[in-house]
Amino acid sequence: MLFRLLKSLPLFFILFPLLAQSNALTVESYAKLPPISLFSIAPSGKKIAYRITDGEVDFLQVYDLEKAERIGLIDISDVGPTSIQFIDEERVVLVSEVNTRLQGYQGRHDVSYAVVFNVSTKKIHKLLEPGHGISIGQTEI
Repeated sequence: MLFRLLKSLPLFFILFPLLAQSNALTVESYAKLPPISLFSIAPSGKKIAYRITDGEVDFLQVYDLEKAERIGLIDISDVGPTSIQFIDEERVVLVSEVNTRLQGYQGRHDVSYAVVFNVSTKKIHKLLEPGHGISIGQTEI
């Protein structure tokens, strides 16, 4: 067994650098977001919402499957959502979460806030946000 392992060891040292070079990933490869992500389906199954990004722009698109057309598009660069979900046929909730320190509290905390996009009016507004209507220390809401 040991003899077979030692016999194939030189081949490993010859092939490993070639394989490592061809599959090398850069730091940018790990940090890059997929162009389309965060899919959500409306309760009726007739609409879908998803995030479109290329690193420079970040949009939420709502698409009507029956009409085969886009019915909503909004810039969400300021939101930076971690999840999206339809709450009914006309509203999509986007949740954003960051890990940060809070003044007056020990350690780091996951702080989240949400915004809602109304497909009919094409407007977005904030829902719960720490320090505005809820305590700063209330996290993971």
